[in-house]
Amino acid sequence: MTRGQERQIDVPRLFWDSSALIAAIMSPTEDSPGRLLLKLGAAGACDMRVSREVLSACERIVRRRNPAMVARLAVLLDRANMATTPGPAPQTVALCLEMTGYEPDARVLAAAVECGAALFLTYDAEHFLQNPLIGPPDNRVRVATPHVALQWVRERLAKLCDG
Repeated sequence: MTRGQERQIDVPRLFWDSSALIAAIMSPTEDSPGRLLLKLGAAGACDMRVSREVLSACERIVRRRNPAMVARLAVLLDRANMATTPGPAPQTVALCLEMTGYEPDARVLAAAVECGAALFLTYDAEHFLQNPLIGPPDNRVRVATPHVALQWVRERLAKLCDG
């Protein structure tokens, strides 16, 4: 590296499903895996992504459970530098529909695939975590809980600090 050049760090891109995002936002503890991941996003150590469908689902759920938390949702997402993905292409949705069997899930998965997410964060065991059709080599994104994702991100950051 020459003087004045900064080392580009390839931060992991994480895509959030509504179940993981709701758990992080509603967590009563600041050190829950989801909340810690959001803090890593705020620090720029992770590239956080979410789809419009996920945002709409989260807003509906939060508004129903605790309307006062809707403002907190917006603040936490802003602080975590959460970016909203564009709508996925119909061909990607069709591919993901073959894996999920349910169009709303297929649209969310397709958005994760198209944004180049390394991990798709969810607590949905039935439709995502235990679905053998989702993940490499059929698509590029791996599915994980926030707990597993936090461990993965920590290991990756430790390697960056050591190297």
